[in-house]
Amino acid sequence: GGRLRTRLQNLPQVAEVRGIGMLWGVEIVQDKEKLLPYPRKEEVAERLWQHLFREGIILYKGLAGGEGDALVVAPPFTITSDEVSLLVDKLGRAVEEVLG
Repeated sequence: GGRLRTRLQNLPQVAEVRGIGMLWGVEIVQDKEKLLPYPRKEEVAERLWQHLFREGIILYKGLAGGEGDALVVAPPFTITSDEVSLLVDKLGRAVEEVLG
């Protein structure tokens, strides 16, 4: 779980990763330094979710408050280190491709 959290936290546009074990909320922002969220009208969580679903990664869509977006990462407890890498790599590519 700690490895997963660290890898998620290092992704661009991830402001904060909250959770424990294999259950993590990942807050996505426009500006990581200023913690500036995307406007909800841009539906960032939904667009990322759709992209990842097409890639075979199933996450949960969430909201990080009034404005902002979050994804919930909750892989099975049997996930391997290689599968953690695959999940984080695909999420990183989705952020790059969907958000530019």
